Amino acid sequence: MKKQTKINYILTLILVFCIGASIPVLTGSSQVTEQHSAKSEVPYCVTSPTVPAQVTFDGETIDLRRYDRRERMDREMMAFTYMHSTTMLLIKRANRYFPIIEPILKANGIPDDFKYLMVIESNLNNIARSPAGAAGLWQFMPATGREFGLEVNDNVDERYHIEKATVAACKYFKQAYAKYGDWMAVSAAYNAGQGRISSQLDKQLASHAMDLWLGEENSRYMFRILAAKEIFNNPQRYGFLLKREHLYPPIPYKKVTVSTSINDLNDYAKSQGITYAQLRDANPWLRDTSLRNIKKSTLGIDRSVDLGFFGETFINKVYLATYVCILVFIILSILLYKTRFGLRLRACGENPQAADSLGINVYKMRYAGTTISGALAGMGGFVYALTTANCSSNGDVAGFGFLALAVMIFGNWKPL
Repeated sequence: MKKQTKINYILTLILVFCIGASIPVLTGSSQVTEQHSAKSEVPYCVTSPTVPAQVTFDGETIDLRRYDRRERMDREMMAFTYMHSTTMLLIKRANRYFPIIEPILKANGIPDDFKYLMVIESNLNNIARSPAGAAGLWQFMPATGREFGLEVNDNVDERYHIEKATVAACKYFKQAYAKYGDWMAVSAAYNAGQGRISSQLDKQLASHAMDLWLGEENSRYMFRILAAKEIFNNPQRYGFLLKREHLYPPIPYKKVTVSTSINDLNDYAKSQGITYAQLRDANPWLRDTSLRNIKKSTLGIDRSVDLGFFGETFINKVYLATYVCILVFIILSILLYKTRFGLRLRACGENPQAADSLGINVYKMRYAGTTISGALAGMGGFVYALTTANCSSNGDVAGFGFLALAVMIFGNWKPL
């Protein structure tokens, strides 16, 4: 009996340790296996990112094994990988803008991958303006913006309106897709123009836009989209390690409908409890200090200042794991204090002799309690690794599994 008890105890320790140690390791990124030279004269190594054999764009598999495609993709991946500050800034901004853009693309039947076209168009800078006069996240020229329903004048320029400009971009994409029947050709036409892409497809007898011989900017454009998608979907693989608090959070706004002119936006901002700078930042489509309203307009008013401590603590600066842990706490509280099993488990820990006299198998209950505590400790190790390990485990967080052993040691809970 004692031998069996020792075996069970050992098995319990192994189980507890595995739960705490293995989960973070399995969910972390893999170790870098390539060995770099130790003779480098600089304190860091610069390596070439691996070009995938194929990528997808709206479900279409694009073969990159052909030498010219591979080298063009390689160039763009190196550019994104080693433009450290720019790429890091793009990933941070994406956390703010993608949640706004994605549902609009989906509602209009546009592939989600087109958000990466927006990335390379404007660097996710909502007030970007090119020397040629293209403006906003989607870099519409004034005439093109008006063609697709945007108001563009000295007082209001909706090319800077995130939602409306995205809807206009969707109209363009759908029009181009009706012409080409291929989303990659649509993306090429957005940069080079439909007339040029159509004529070059005919002249060069090419079946795919990626095989066209175009000017350098136009040729790079499609591969930049694919490279942006690859980097954004696998930032850790390419050396970009960000915690959640590093990302720019979506800014909560309240919508205010205005049907009359506003003579002074400075006074209006003050009446709303914000600064003029905040008003302009939330509504970059306003191009003057007044609003000569001809039709109804909707202004975004920053309400993050209204959230207070509660909003900052439980909305802006919180991990999903926080809510999961709260849910687990509620479930365990009910389990331990409101169920027959929980009452028996507590009785076996507080007064095992009395529980045994009532016919309760103390050994089994304590074994169950040890297993549950180990599982919870493993969860603690996982959450700790997830939220503090720079978003990349690299196998160095196995020590968090000792949280499980700590529960047993300091709790003095033994299945004996």
